[in-house]
Amino acid sequence: MDSKLLTFRSNYYYSNYGSGGSGLIDISGAPRVLMQNEIFNYNGDTSKEVISAYSITSQTLINVMKFGSGDISMQNVINGITLPASSTLLKSLVRIKRSSYLLVQSLRA
Repeated sequence: MDSKLLTFRSNYYYSNYGSGGSGLIDISGAPRVLMQNEIFNYNGDTSKEVISAYSITSQTLINVMKFGSGDISMQNVINGITLPASSTLLKSLVRIKRSSYLLVQSLRA
């Protein structure tokens, strides 16, 4: 057993949601990470809650998409509604920081 290797093997992530500016799986400072046969289905941001908390209408979302330049800045004010800061949204499904080695084998999303 290698104590400096963090291993994820044959996990199935289904209908998980996150926010708070982190990843669904958020790893920081693991020397080496191995991900084998990981499956992600129907995971994502808690956007339904964010939309209802900020009273964002579908027209506002359409305007955000029109004015966005590839990477939509959630700091913009659209139609007089301040959208939530990007720090409150999910960054990614898997977020790895300060790791010296990552091996991914068969990751499906």
